[in-house]
Amino acid sequence: MLTDLVSRDLLTAALARLVAPDTTATILGMEVTCRPDGGAMVVRAPDGHVLARLAVPSFIRDDADDALTPPDESSSAPAVRG
Repeated sequence: MLTDLVSRDLLTAALARLVAPDTTATILGMEVTCRPDGGAMVVRAPDGHVLARLAVPSFIRDDADDALTPPDESSSAPAVRG
């Protein structure tokens, strides 16, 4: 039981990092759709059958949003001194 819950949380966290809110992506042949508010995702088989409905806790969504946001170039580039 605990293993299933941990596996589901890991899957949710991984998919949340790949699919931004209000978008749909095809991952390993499955269609993953994220709600506009980022609070839930639906995973569908190629034939349209719903395989899973995943709630996305706010701490996972916040982490995923940070991962999906490109870094600010000015702060991530090393300073060149000459």
